[in-house]
Amino acid sequence: MTNPCPVCASPTDYYDVVDFNRSCLDEQLGRQPLSGIPIYYCLCNQCGFLHAPAFKEWTASDFLQKIYNEEYIKFDPEYVSERPQRVARHLARLFNGKVERIRHLDYGGGNGELSRLLAAEGWDSTSFDPFPEPDKPLAALGKFNQITAIEVFEHVPNPYEIMGMNRPGIAGGPISLEDWGMMTKTTTKFSLEVRERAVRMVQDHAADYPSRWA
Repeated sequence: MTNPCPVCASPTDYYDVVDFNRSCLDEQLGRQPLSGIPIYYCLCNQCGFLHAPAFKEWTASDFLQKIYNEEYIKFDPEYVSERPQRVARHLARLFNGKVERIRHLDYGGGNGELSRLLAAEGWDSTSFDPFPEPDKPLAALGKFNQITAIEVFEHVPNPYEIMGMNRPGIAGGPISLEDWGMMTKTTTKFSLEVRERAVRMVQDHAADYPSRWA
């Protein structure tokens, strides 16, 4: 079993191959020049998870250099402000009147804009992103009782490790986990989402997250 499924560890088969510069925004941006780097996708025989095994070998430095560089915004134009503003409005409605009880972590927060917007509204919010600061330990930030992971799980090659981040060093009580990206039908990221995969991860970590939104 050359490429076991990162979700359920079942055997996978090669499904397709695309050039590294292929983007889901090709229709809007036009096809990018070929990089000459093939990216193979594998399909799990058990849970249907479709993923690119090559990214499992990448370091945080590789991701910063090849993905999250100065051109990233061209392929994810909502990243800078539109998405954080939309999520901040949603959270403000969802937790209206309960802000004083929340210590919030925005995992995979990128430029930290969501936490800045929430802090301006009185939230105790901290942003953490493992790619810009790979040596910064998450546990050093303290305990949290609310975590957002907006469009995170479809970005990472190790979704189960991220799902298991609710540990005694981080959790300050029952945690709600919210990821708007898990069910998107327009993902441009490394792992193409399937409902079975998302449901399986939530069920396997049900004890860690008594309250969940997806």
